[in-house]
Amino acid sequence: MAYRAATLERLEAEYDRFHRPVARRLGFVIHDPDAAEELVHEAFIRLAAEIEAGRTPRYPGAWINRVAWNLAVSRARHQRVVARDSCRLVPPNAPLDLDRLAIAGELTRVVTSALAELSPDERLAVLLAAQGYRGSEIAMSLGRTCGATRTLLCRARTKLRRQLLAWESDSSR
Repeated sequence: MAYRAATLERLEAEYDRFHRPVARRLGFVIHDPDAAEELVHEAFIRLAAEIEAGRTPRYPGAWINRVAWNLAVSRARHQRVVARDSCRLVPPNAPLDLDRLAIAGELTRVVTSALAELSPDERLAVLLAAQGYRGSEIAMSLGRTCGATRTLLCRARTKLRRQLLAWESDSSR
């Protein structure tokens, strides 16, 4: 992205003034000077975008510190999620687990058939909810009130639960 000369001048002045102390502070916190440097650079890129958009922070030093800190917190959260969930990943050269594939296929078939038993509105509501849409958004897409949508979702989930429990009890015999 090409910035105006005034933006670059302002950014250069702020960089000279705040880069070293912010990078040092982050380096002490995250114990990785290279990562701290990257986070500070990302914070300054965000500052450039703010200046270019005409939203220059009143206190650029505090703004840079807060943005860099937030980036470090986000990085730490991401690393925790990666560390926690990496054991679930299947290595690319791992042999296929045919039993697991068969069970997954059977479960997909059962869920698909259970969803087919729902009315179109119930199915759409359940699928939207599963995708993370809020109740008000689902209500708008269905053209219903929020209360009616909550009732519809509750009944649809109850039907699904019954069907899946029936399948589970049948498959355990």
